[in-house]
Amino acid sequence: MKDILDRIETRLKLVGLSARAASKKAGLTEDAIRNMQRRVKSNSGQGVSTKTIQALAVVLKTTPAWLLEGDNPIDPANGEYTGKDGNILPFRLNEDAPQPLHPVPAGVRLVTVKSHVEAGFWDESVQWTEDRWYLVPVPADDKFSNVSLYGAETRGPSMNKIYEEGTVLVYDNIHETQEELISGKRYIIERVDAGDDRECTVKTLHRDPEGAYWLVPESDDPRFQEPLRVNGDEGETIRIIGRVRYRVSEE
Repeated sequence: MKDILDRIETRLKLVGLSARAASKKAGLTEDAIRNMQRRVKSNSGQGVSTKTIQALAVVLKTTPAWLLEGDNPIDPANGEYTGKDGNILPFRLNEDAPQPLHPVPAGVRLVTVKSHVEAGFWDESVQWTEDRWYLVPVPADDKFSNVSLYGAETRGPSMNKIYEEGTVLVYDNIHETQEELISGKRYIIERVDAGDDRECTVKTLHRDPEGAYWLVPESDDPRFQEPLRVNGDEGETIRIIGRVRYRVSEE
């Protein structure tokens, strides 16, 4: 824990943030880093959660791997080099390469959470500002090694029979995978109305006996129990973005 705190304090100095400011910017309690300092000082033996490290890594402009272990690998496949001070430096051989992943332990892949999915929430864009992005770990599965993965946080009760609010859904892009739609699987969808406002949400895909596809909520809230036709209503466009591959949630 002391080593982790030393690396956090190194990055605080380099990015010019106080412990309180960095904690708040990471979406944590304002005393998050101070509490770590107190625990180290008292030798309590208490650790720190992976989610906290992930949130701080974004604000401190480094990687969770560096904060946790001080790793500083050069990995052209990942497109980045983590310096000894924890600073992420570009190291890209091919500008057309897939989106780089941060250096992580073997068997783990980090996915950036950049948005939320929430039925009934309409806006011009659902993507967050960059200072709110954070990372979540998923298995480094070979079948997704050449596939881009995206993360979105669930909000609201529209799928609460399956996903608790705050669950992160990691999904692919169906235009990239070219996978056929599969009834019973869950998909991230985007609805766009006549005014070009959009709603991004998650639904279960159902195919009826006539072969038509429907997007079905799985909720105990009566406001979110009406299925949607994939072809949408008049003046509305429904687009299936990607299939959910993983869920990530706190214990």
